[in-house]
Amino acid sequence: MSRLETVVEGLVERLQGEPSVAGAFLGGSLAAGRADDLSDVDLAVVAVEGREEEAWGLRGDLAAIPGPPLWTLERAWPGARMVACLYGPQTYPPLGLEVDIAFCALAEVDAPMPYAPARIVLDRSGRLARALAEVPSAPTEAFLEEEVERRRSWFAFYARDALVAERRGDLPQLAFLLGQMVEAIVAAAAARHGALGVWAKGGPRWLAPRELDVIRAALRAPGREAVQQLSQLFERYAWSTARR
Repeated sequence: MSRLETVVEGLVERLQGEPSVAGAFLGGSLAAGRADDLSDVDLAVVAVEGREEEAWGLRGDLAAIPGPPLWTLERAWPGARMVACLYGPQTYPPLGLEVDIAFCALAEVDAPMPYAPARIVLDRSGRLARALAEVPSAPTEAFLEEEVERRRSWFAFYARDALVAERRGDLPQLAFLLGQMVEAIVAAAAARHGALGVWAKGGPRWLAPRELDVIRAALRAPGREAVQQLSQLFERYAWSTARR
């Protein structure tokens, strides 16, 4: 058993006897079958109706199961709350481990990790499986068109601001803006295949090897030519997506 699966097993064992918990499922690379030693653990805890606060109260106990976290960070968005836990390299070499634990109600199982593969690890009554079966596995074409249009609107600002940063010799700002441009490219490329795309979540799989070479070269040598190359790559995907 991998160390990630060992962490998951410990978390699920803690949830087993909790009356406020209807079930739990994995997302991210563990659910997709692409996990490696550097992957995070993405777990969603599904609360019984009316006991959401009770389930949320388990976050401290769950965070301590992989070991004492160095840092925890809580955040919320519509339908879900999450605690992100960071563990050090002494416990999880070579670079530590991140465990993200989201909490949601049974009626909102689409909120923690929308349009992502899910792997059920706890389902008390079978209701979680039925709820997940009703969740759309992919965004609608209209949603993707809106996403690409939003990216297209921002891309011109990224490109212009990157050129300003290059002229001023502001390398940190230039690097940040090139990263935003790359994320827009991945999103547009994924949309051509009917999916949402993020670089850190398997985004490179939506790009051809030669396109990945363009991105790597741009990030290794940030400058005016890098901005031009990334702009050309984005337009190729953005406009073809709009016309598909």
